[in-house]
Amino acid sequence: MIRYILFDLDNTLYPESSILGERFEKGINSFVAGYLGISEEEVRRQRRERRGEYGTTLQWLIQVHNFTEIDDYMDAVHPKRMEGYLKKNPELTRIIRSLPVQRSILTNSPLEHAERVLAYLEIRDQFEYVFDLRYNNFVGKPDPAVYSRILEVIRHRPEETLFIDDIPGYLEPFRRMGGHALLIDELGRHPRRDYPVIRRIEELPAFLKKEYGLVLSP
Repeated sequence: MIRYILFDLDNTLYPESSILGERFEKGINSFVAGYLGISEEEVRRQRRERRGEYGTTLQWLIQVHNFTEIDDYMDAVHPKRMEGYLKKNPELTRIIRSLPVQRSILTNSPLEHAERVLAYLEIRDQFEYVFDLRYNNFVGKPDPAVYSRILEVIRHRPEETLFIDDIPGYLEPFRRMGGHALLIDELGRHPRRDYPVIRRIEELPAFLKKEYGLVLSP
């Protein structure tokens, strides 16, 4: 039985096809290129190579390049306003508000970004906690210690917790702990079907009913 749901934020609660993700990529590549003095093409190549080892671009910068200008990085990557990047989604609001179990956010983004997104989507009050990158001392998913720490806080075992994310590599450590995993893959980027998959968050109610017998409240 699922008694708790952990949601990723970006490309999970809103579609990957939104232009906010594109804004992130441009912000990261531009900032890192300026900081390291290399081309944005080279930044993209190095980020791809190091993602599996470090999880996030920020953690790579911290560990490999002794990076300390974290607030500058966050400001460069995350826009201050969501208008123009995201669309309101009444169906998302209805789904989150109707879930029959408690839920929290687990994101590799900073709290200020998460708060802006959740407020814009009108669902901030629906989550017990927002576990952001700062909460985890800038060591985010997929570090197994992150999941262990979060489970202690929410007081639920892995086998009664569902984690929803758009990156398979972030789901795998949680599943190895005995947790339930659901991949959101709107654009079909991950052809391997190692996990249950839905395309968009609007498919979540049908998935929960089919897999776990959970039915949204009216």
